[in-house]
Amino acid sequence: MIIICDPNKKKEHFPNAFLIYRALTWKLYKKNSPNVKQQNYSVATGGRWKDVPNEIRNVYTQLSIKLSEDNHVPDGFLIFRAISWETLKERYPNATIASEEWDRLPSEDKTFYIKLYEELSEATKKKKILKSKLKKQKIKT
Repeated sequence: MIIICDPNKKKEHFPNAFLIYRALTWKLYKKNSPNVKQQNYSVATGGRWKDVPNEIRNVYTQLSIKLSEDNHVPDGFLIFRAISWETLKERYPNATIASEEWDRLPSEDKTFYIKLYEELSEATKKKKILKSKLKKQKIKT
């Protein structure tokens, strides 16, 4: 059996974990420091990413995979887990403690994290649509 691959067809990629980390932390940071330029923040974030433990990087990887799926349920816990590590490292040393804290959160607080997830999801969908349109334009020309 011969398998023929189209070398011009690119594999669809989802945003990597760092891009999700950067986008999410930028949303939070921008509220507190509105005068910081995005480029400067990106450089600083790259340095901080190196210090993020693998357990938390895996949370961002899970987010990137879930966000790439077309039919996904908004997952506020993953956002909460990622942010709680970033903002309160001492209080959330592992996923079990974060999970227990998530269970104790009032529903309106959970809604905040779900909305952040939905915003990231919408941004991911818009990028997919834009890539698709660009791909169609290339095919036409």
